[in-house]
Amino acid sequence: FLLDDIRTRSKLIEVGGATAFAMAAVTAASGLLAFDPWDYIEQNCLLAGASGLTAGFIVLGILPFVEKAFKITTSMTLLELADPSQPLLRRLAMEAPGTYNHSQQVGMISEAAAEAIGANALKAGLQGLKHLTDPDLKFRSERRKKKRQTQEADDDDRDQAEDVGVDVKKAL
Repeated sequence: FLLDDIRTRSKLIEVGGATAFAMAAVTAASGLLAFDPWDYIEQNCLLAGASGLTAGFIVLGILPFVEKAFKITTSMTLLELADPSQPLLRRLAMEAPGTYNHSQQVGMISEAAAEAIGANALKAGLQGLKHLTDPDLKFRSERRKKKRQTQEADDDDRDQAEDVGVDVKKAL
């Protein structure tokens, strides 16, 4: 229940603290059931609690490597990608503020829609925010511009072919 949606690194440490508390409680209970001496139970509880807390810090440290190794994306990574200081979003905001505002609104609408159907709202919001960009960090408008230029060149070729008397439909 604590790992449902970890969006911050501090939440991961909180989960480690809860794990430490649970481990210490189980260690104390098992020590009491075994009628162990109180000093022994106390020492084991401290070790178990320290182990649980240490596990939280270890997971925090290796999480980026685990994400890359297993090709998974956590909520923390999605939030980092949605950060307005990311180069792509900063470029979009500087070069096309209206488009950036549109993307933010699409992101908010996507989040709300995803929440309504029980989908990953954070991922939907990020996709909405970045929906006008290509994966290789080029803007779609640049791609459209090149496509228009190519189409114009094709149209010029067709016009020239018609001037010469070539049947364009058969040639294509």
